[in-house]
Amino acid sequence: MSEIKVLAGDFLISNGTFSFGTIVLKTSKHSFVGEKISSKELEIIQIASEESIELIGGCMELGETEANLFGSDGILAKHEVSEKEIIFVAKFKDGRKFLGITDPSTFKKMGGVIPEGMGESLFKCKGSDLTSLILTNSGVTIKRLGESGKFMPYSQITSVDINNTKDKSWKFFEITEGEGKIKCPKCDSEQISSDQKGFGVGKALGGAVLFGGVGLLGGLIGSKKVMLACLKCGNRWEAGTQTNSLKFISPKEQQNFEMARKIIQERINTNQNVKNQNVESQQSYSDVEEIVKFSELRDKGIITEEEFQTKKSQILMRS
Repeated sequence: MSEIKVLAGDFLISNGTFSFGTIVLKTSKHSFVGEKISSKELEIIQIASEESIELIGGCMELGETEANLFGSDGILAKHEVSEKEIIFVAKFKDGRKFLGITDPSTFKKMGGVIPEGMGESLFKCKGSDLTSLILTNSGVTIKRLGESGKFMPYSQITSVDINNTKDKSWKFFEITEGEGKIKCPKCDSEQISSDQKGFGVGKALGGAVLFGGVGLLGGLIGSKKVMLACLKCGNRWEAGTQTNSLKFISPKEQQNFEMARKIIQERINTNQNVKNQNVESQQSYSDVEEIVKFSELRDKGIITEEEFQTKKSQILMRS
């Protein structure tokens, strides 16, 4: 008997089981022993991602907001796909859905497919502060001494940079998530202030670009010690030491982080290509639907054959 842990959806957040083709999950009606459901009743079971969650109807279908699922402190960020654990989405034929965790073997027995190499480590390296950077096929984990680590799916990473400080004493390997905004590493708030001249404490910097050639901190780091403060929770930290950065100094470390940057950038490009293909596919499907609609209007005599052919040509030309 294997364990399934329900994280969100139409079933109670609790531990379920899978054994001999039968899934047992707790519901409000069967909250004690759980409801037995044949795995043959599964219509969809896929590794959790933006695409697979969209396939079952989106975050709201699981009773969660996008931030709760994909945010830096969201469910997917806390549960990395690995060789020992799979986080997945499932939909039964009766329409009920859930987000769950189980081991890879059970996931496959229920009908799930694991891409070759998924969860395997691609590359590992450490910064001068002994912070580890671990790259897998599904995302990046930054693990500091004494901490459990932070996982970022490649789909949530917008850029990765190596920044030199002005005094050349340190270099920073930076990963930017989402829209690249400065956020408190403790509470994720964007209400941030700085003690750097020109950005006095109490003056919020929320929404400023985090790093890069024109980024705010790209110009501040290295000039002198710059302290940032969260106006929401009071947390204070040195610019360049937030969750998504690693410090390094030696040529060997530089070489390792250059390799890491190359791998991450390739994954970002791949995800972007997939997203572009999905958009094109959706547009193509929308065009077909529109042509069918005008075809039905023609068949009903509402528009003429000539009008139908004109509309059809216009739709195909814009594609």
